[in-house]
Amino acid sequence: MPYTMQISDDLKAKIEDLVITVFTNAIDTPGCAYAIAAIRSLSMLVGATTESAGFEAMTIMELQAIIQEGRKVLTEYSQEPSVSSGCALFLRFITRTGLEIPDFEECRQTLIDRASGFVSAAETSWRKISKLGSAFITDGVTVLVHGYSRVVHRVLHDAAVPNSTEFTLLVTQCGAADAKNDEQSAFNKYASDLSQYVKVKVVSDLSIGFMMDRVDAVMIGAEAVVETGGIINRTGTYQIAMLADRFDVPVYVAVEAYKFNKSYPLRQTDLTKLGLISQEVDGSYSSTSVAPQRDYTPPELITLLFTDLGALTPNAVSDELIKLYQ
Repeated sequence: MPYTMQISDDLKAKIEDLVITVFTNAIDTPGCAYAIAAIRSLSMLVGATTESAGFEAMTIMELQAIIQEGRKVLTEYSQEPSVSSGCALFLRFITRTGLEIPDFEECRQTLIDRASGFVSAAETSWRKISKLGSAFITDGVTVLVHGYSRVVHRVLHDAAVPNSTEFTLLVTQCGAADAKNDEQSAFNKYASDLSQYVKVKVVSDLSIGFMMDRVDAVMIGAEAVVETGGIINRTGTYQIAMLADRFDVPVYVAVEAYKFNKSYPLRQTDLTKLGLISQEVDGSYSSTSVAPQRDYTPPELITLLFTDLGALTPNAVSDELIKLYQ
């Protein structure tokens, strides 16, 4: 969506204040994902492009520039891969046909309506994912999860409660509590909701290999799905997927389509080069320790991805990305 309009420093400051305020307030809301917070921020910005809101745009070119500036602010403010992909898909969706409307006011209203619709669809995408994923959890199986994922939690909950499936849930220790809520570990989050329905046990990180031959399926979330069909997720996902492959255990990924990212990493070091993780997060090899927070799991180690676009093989991800961005 190219544009040539220059935005004044005063307008840039207003845009930054609005999108960051909405973003941070959304993140503080329990259960709100980073991508959803970013999408809400851009949706609010689109709705604010009126004279009364102080962001008045009089032409389609001005409207484009304001939305692009909001995206730039958000992607620079947050290094989460899902923020970048969420913003990109949001812009592509709302401008796909809206900017072809010749009447400016009608065009702006179309974008506002599309923005609202996109937010609603993104916030309820877990429902289809849960329906798809829960069908793969049957009585008597043992499921291994790594870290905490809201959408994986939904899948497990729907399998255990509405479907009354009896299974054992193994939760990796992950060495530390969840990044957003340090006082509550992934185990506690799953156990507080599911322990009355299924067996929930914690597995130390060092004993995952020992336990893998007792596991029937690995169910993980993702912070981003890339063009290769692989995923970027919490560090340790790659090792777990390799172990699962060694023991012929299927690896399922539950992830929202707004996390599909147009990048093509081939190795772990590409994550920093492509801007999918920051240098600070990646860690420095010149220091006394290296502690990357995310790693890349290649497509050959993934069995299926459960998404709101349907159940996809890793090979199908590239085709879906083309459809999303065309």
